[in-house]
Amino acid sequence: MRFNDGLFLALSVTCVTFLIHGCHGDNDTESLYIYVTSQTSDIITPVANWMDMMHVGVSAFIVNLNEFNQLSGELVLTLVFNTTWFDSNIHWNPYDFGGKNYLMVKTNDIWMPQLSFRQSFDSLQSLNIKDARAHVYPNGLVEWFTGNVLHAVCSVDATYFPFDTQICPVTLTSLYYTSYDLVLFSTESQILQHYYTENSQWRYLKGEIVENESELNPELTFVFHFKRRAEFFIVYIIMPVVFLSHLNLLVFVMPVSFGERSSVAMTTFLSFVVYMQIVNQHVPPSSQPTPYIFYYLMFVMAYSSTIMCLCIVSLKIHSRDTPVPKYARIIGTYAFGRGIRYLLCKPKAISDTIRPRHDSGESITDNVDTRDELTNSEKQEKKLDVEWTMLGSLFDKLCLVCLLLIYWASSLITCYQLYNNTGIY
Repeated sequence: MRFNDGLFLALSVTCVTFLIHGCHGDNDTESLYIYVTSQTSDIITPVANWMDMMHVGVSAFIVNLNEFNQLSGELVLTLVFNTTWFDSNIHWNPYDFGGKNYLMVKTNDIWMPQLSFRQSFDSLQSLNIKDARAHVYPNGLVEWFTGNVLHAVCSVDATYFPFDTQICPVTLTSLYYTSYDLVLFSTESQILQHYYTENSQWRYLKGEIVENESELNPELTFVFHFKRRAEFFIVYIIMPVVFLSHLNLLVFVMPVSFGERSSVAMTTFLSFVVYMQIVNQHVPPSSQPTPYIFYYLMFVMAYSSTIMCLCIVSLKIHSRDTPVPKYARIIGTYAFGRGIRYLLCKPKAISDTIRPRHDSGESITDNVDTRDELTNSEKQEKKLDVEWTMLGSLFDKLCLVCLLLIYWASSLITCYQLYNNTGIY
């Protein structure tokens, strides 16, 4: 009997100690949970007066930009939302429940605002997550942290590709309540970046939260600003196009006897067509607005076509063996006389007027008299011996200089305005 009495006493002390340190707190939490969930409803809006509107505050954190499919317009974001409201049915005295000043409850046991995203990609996506948790406080404040991977639709504006900036609005609304029953407001003016991880293709600029005034449903719009990282496209598209454009101009430097001018010009033209197909794989097929880089590639293709045509004309000029017509002589003599000498790197005329001779018996005076006897037309004909090869070389160099200036002027203006996202046309 004494052994049993001692065992009973030890078990009693152990149980009392356990109740003091553990069981008492668990009972208070369980009792508080039952008390809170019995006071509220998951259907009826918890307002003091049925004519009052329920105010729900929302703030957002962006975690990651998972994917942005420009062809389909699918934007995949990982977001964290902090939603708060006051439930007028929830209140308790912490001293009645062991000093508990907050409680974690299942969202299925209390009233929730039932929010969804309007720009959902596949199906209407809800902010509510099954078996989520929320914190409630003695004054009726409910704080709900939830994370979600959002699949939204964003209209892609590739006008200034590859230096474009995308603006994607995502509207959070409640389809079950009207604007007279529920009000959504932002507790932060900006989308916070405390948990954001950088993306390799897009740079996150900023995020805004805009409160919309709608007569139908409560709305709150999150506006995301992303800018494309253009380094890959500069190396992969823009620089090769620049190199090909300069290579295309070298056909006017190649010797005519080489015989490959036309084939080089044609090959370069086909290369521009290939790069247009590459750009088309990265830019959505949109007619309004059309990306300016397509206009630029069309300019480069027209530029290459012009070079090919001028190359054929140049070959035609070089290959002619007929006498130079009178109008060509007149143009070469009066209009391009000095220009031919400088452009062809010939400081002196090929056939100048008769020079005085000192080694013969004739005097300088006799030579001057001889030159004076020549008619004006003979002087002009003997002043510069214009040939087809000279005209062809002059034509090549004029085309090289003029086309190079036109290309660089157009390219610099286009790249500057694309980089600054300003209009071109």
